[in-house]
Amino acid sequence: MQNGKAMSSASLTQESRGNWFFLLLSKGYKFPPGMALSLVVLGTYAAILCLGDFHFDLWDIELPLTLHGLLGFVISLLLVFRTNSAYERWWEARKLLGNLNDSGRYVAIKLRALADLGLDERHRLAEWLCAYVWSIKEHLRDRNHEYSSTLVPPDYRVAYLHSPHKPIFLMYRLADLAKVLRDKGRLDGHELQIVETGLKPVGDLVGGLERIKNTPIPLAYTLHLRRIILLYVVTLPLGLVHDYHWWTVPIVMVTFYIMAGIEYIGEEIEEPFGRDENDLPVSQIGVRICQSISAALEVDNPCQPTLMKASVSLKPSDYLPQPTGPS
Repeated sequence: MQNGKAMSSASLTQESRGNWFFLLLSKGYKFPPGMALSLVVLGTYAAILCLGDFHFDLWDIELPLTLHGLLGFVISLLLVFRTNSAYERWWEARKLLGNLNDSGRYVAIKLRALADLGLDERHRLAEWLCAYVWSIKEHLRDRNHEYSSTLVPPDYRVAYLHSPHKPIFLMYRLADLAKVLRDKGRLDGHELQIVETGLKPVGDLVGGLERIKNTPIPLAYTLHLRRIILLYVVTLPLGLVHDYHWWTVPIVMVTFYIMAGIEYIGEEIEEPFGRDENDLPVSQIGVRICQSISAALEVDNPCQPTLMKASVSLKPSDYLPQPTGPS
């Protein structure tokens, strides 16, 4: 039921993209933190300049609008670079997660076909692969791996929870599984090489996702861009007040809202693994990958939405072995 709700909500969002008025009220874009206070301060500042200029003649300062035209062009180029850089990170993360689906399904199909896996072996392989997918999600979000540990076979669960890098632990287990099948004579050397060829991109994906997560856009660039925007909107009333009078106030506020809003969008999507509205739906993608792997192996999907919901309330005592007293 929860999954159906999420899918219907996603479909509603997709169908309403052409409805401008619906999108204006949607949750896809949040009002940037501090934006309201900044607009009030800038509006008050512009109003004071207007009041002092043509009501009390306290000052007579007028900047040519040509200066702001040139500065605005420079700022627009910087904003385009900022948002493009952030979106490239977002889109690259999405492509890597898509490649995880393709590579995981490839490994599942090849191991099933080449080693002629039985039903229990296919179910165990699905658990390993789905645990790997979910461990990546929890690794990227700095979670405690409670749910992925429920997918790991019980005899490996304690070692998994104590591993410093959970995805690497599971990658080793998958490689070891292929080696065991080779030692049993169920895979020859060429077939093992085919499986290892599929496992390599699965492991490489973690490095690409970690690179995106651990390498944000330099803070100096963001600070410099914000300072330029602030300089622009602070000096803009001086070029508008003589010609536009009280209209200077809303013009300055709208200009700042547009520039700061675009910069905020770039800041929000540059970290695509969070839980904000515009971040990647990593959980839903993980469920779909597990569904794809399970379908390739013709077994039940270990990553059921009901289990994911229940995993929120898991405690270490639910999956760690408990000490027993003397008999």
